[in-house]
Amino acid sequence: MGVIYKSIFGACMWLVLLNYFLWSSVFPIGKFALSVSPPIFLTAVRMLFAAAILLVYLGVKNRKSFKLSWRQIGALALFGFLGVYLTNVLEFWSLTSLPAAKVCFLYSLSPFLAALLSYFHFNEKMTVRKWLGMALGFLAMFPVLIQQSGPESLKSAFGFISWPDLAMFGAVFASVYGWILLRISLKEHKVSTLMANASGMLLGGLMALAHSSLVDSWIP
Repeated sequence: MGVIYKSIFGACMWLVLLNYFLWSSVFPIGKFALSVSPPIFLTAVRMLFAAAILLVYLGVKNRKSFKLSWRQIGALALFGFLGVYLTNVLEFWSLTSLPAAKVCFLYSLSPFLAALLSYFHFNEKMTVRKWLGMALGFLAMFPVLIQQSGPESLKSAFGFISWPDLAMFGAVFASVYGWILLRISLKEHKVSTLMANASGMLLGGLMALAHSSLVDSWIP
């Protein structure tokens, strides 16, 4: 049995490493994509393309999931605004000035912020050790914030905090709160995981497309 447990643990560790490798690769790839596309239009293209893939899959496998009430649509629209549109627009705008590594590192605030929001939103228990861990996590961000790149230093907001830094904090907050709303949609509104993600990306992508049509110069 010990050999089996070790094999399962080893396989899970490799999956976790693969997950983080794929997730962190989004930031340098996004940095490269911004050289050929403005951030808001890039957000719209990404989300609408991903939503189309998921919706086609659901259309083939589970058409019943398309039957949504207005209450479910309202919850998904809020998730699409916060967790998809606002998160990605702020993230990719900040990525135009911040190094990809710094953006990825700032995203690691997500677990701490998720614990804090869950404490206020769901009354989840917070122990002294958790509060200390969160405080250390936030303090560990200061050395990263102090180091500024050339484009970032030209957009200083106050002190060593730049506007791209603030935009990234906003992206992390919107992302975490968006996932909290997704959790509510899955548990209380009984929406399937794939439909929730597909709908959120579709609605968020349409919001980004409408925003892009007003501020971006559309040059394919």
